[in-house]
Order: sequence, then C-alpha cells, then structure tokens
Amino acid sequence: MVPDALAKQYVSLMERDRLRVQPAIAALVAEHSETIVGSGYRDIITRMSESDSFVNAISNLGVMINALTLWCDCTPENTARWGCPHGHGGPCYGKGCYFSEMCGELEFGVVEWDSLFDAFSTITGAIEAQRVRILEYLHEGIEHYHRYSPCLVPAFWLAVPKEWRSPDYRAIATPGD
Repeated sequence: MVPDALAKQYVSLMERDRLRVQPAIAALVAEHSETIVGSGYRDIITRMSESDSFVNAISNLGVMINALTLWCDCTPENTARWGCPHGHGGPCYGKGCYFSEMCGELEFGVVEWDSLFDAFSTITGAIEAQRVRILEYLHEGIEHYHRYSPCLVPAFWLAVPKEWRSPDYRAIATPGD
C-alpha cells in the first residue's frame, strides 16, 4: 500500500473506531499522565516512571504517537537541585509546582504525522516502529539532548483527529496567573 493511502486508512480507522478508541485513550491518560496541555491529545505530560506503560498501552490500542516533547518538572526541590526552570512556563499542578515547556529541536519534534507512514506497508508496522523508536529515545537518547536535566519529563502527541477533545479538559493556570 502506498504511504498516502496508508495514512488515509489510519485516519478512517480512527474516525470509525472513535467511540471505542477515544474513551480508551482518556482512561490511559487518567491512569498514566499528569496533565494534558490544551484541549486535545497533544502534549500529554507523563512522569518518566509511567512513560513506558503509557507508550506501550497507546500503541497496543492502535494509536500512533507522532511526537514527543520535553517539559521541566519545576518544583522547589528540583529548582534547588537542578536549577529549574529550564523552559518557558506551562501548567501548574501544585503549590509552587509547574511544568515548563522546553522549546527546542528534538529528535522527536512535532511532525505531520501522516509522513510517519512513508516507510511502512502496514499501519501496525508504522505504529510498532514508532513505539520502539520512542522507548529507545527515552531509555538511551534523552540524556544526549543538549539541554538535558534529570528534571525533564516527556509529553506525547497522539495522531488522532484534531476534533477529538479530552473529556477532562480544564483551563490550566500558568505561574503568575
């Protein structure tokens, strides 16, 4: 199957299975993540200890993770220990605690997700290859990132229709609000 047709088939599957897939994603997000930045399924901030489980579960659901971004977990302890914040601000999650977005070039920068199918003949093959690539980066590559700090946590972008909204979307305050 040609890559463009494969991407279109993936979109059709997501739209057809929305009533099954979207609630399953919401349950996995509730189980494994700290917060979602925005209203959709992009920048799902996840503790490093939950990342493998989240990546595996989302991939097993048949959903492509199309990007990974990094966020500084800015707590008073991390500020004293590692000099946080390293990023540009973001959502609060407790008294004096927030995630600060790391804007920069990453191996897993945001891409048009349909291009991820270009080298594969099956949707399952593309999803599995991306799953392996992400886990390898989290285990072996992240420490080579030029702005690496132990305070960094990943956030995942899911290749789902832009119209899909997280059911527990909430307005997020940023430091200084």
